[in-house]
Amino acid sequence: MKQWRLNFILVLIFLFGAAILAKLFFIQIQQHEYWKALAQGQQKFFTQVEGDRGEIFLTDSKKLIPLAVNKNWELVYLSPGETANKEQDPQKIAKILAEALNLDENSVLEKVKKTDSLYELVKNKLTEDEINRLKELNLPGVYLGKETKRYYPQDSLASQIVGFVGGDNAGQYGVEEYYNNLLAGAEGFQEGEKWPGGYLFRMISGSDQAGSDLILTV
Repeated sequence: MKQWRLNFILVLIFLFGAAILAKLFFIQIQQHEYWKALAQGQQKFFTQVEGDRGEIFLTDSKKLIPLAVNKNWELVYLSPGETANKEQDPQKIAKILAEALNLDENSVLEKVKKTDSLYELVKNKLTEDEINRLKELNLPGVYLGKETKRYYPQDSLASQIVGFVGGDNAGQYGVEEYYNNLLAGAEGFQEGEKWPGGYLFRMISGSDQAGSDLILTV
C-alpha cells in the first residue's frame, strides 16, 4: 500500500514537472518573438525628428564662405517621473535648477510636476558656466543634450538674400524660403528607452535625411 502511494506521488511530480517544462518551451521557444516584441514595446518609445537642414554657402574665387549653417547647442531637459519621485522634493529641485539657469522657479516647477511626461525641455543654448554648474549639481532626472539650430556666421552679410529660419524650422524670406523644400530635411524618428519604472533611460539615434546644400554665386 505504501509503495502504491509513493509511486502515485512520483507520477504526480513527474507530470507536474513535465507540464512546467512544456509551458516554458511554449513561452521561450514558440512564443519567443511575441514576448520579445511585447517587452520592447514597453521599454521603447519613438518621437518624430527632422533631418538636418541643408547649409548655404557663397563662392568666392573657388572658396566657400558659409552663410547659413547648422550649429549644435547644448540644452538641459528633465524626466519628471524620475525627478519628482517619492525620495525627492519637487520644490527643492525646481529652486536649485531655476537658480542655476536664471529661470523662473514656478515655470520650472510646472515642468517637474508633469510626471506623466518623459521629456520636458528646461532651457536651450546653454552657456559653458551653466553646463558646468549642472554637471556639478548632478540633479536626479536632469540631463544635458544637444540640438541643432540655424546659425549665420557672417551676421548681416547677404542677409537680405539669404533670409532666415523661423521658430517652426521653416525658411522665411530670401533663399531660405524660396528653396525651403530643397533645404529642409526629411522627417524621421528618434528612438528612446525607458527604465522598468517608466523613467527615461537614454535616447538612441534614429533615422532621418538631411536637406541639400546650396552654393550661391552672387
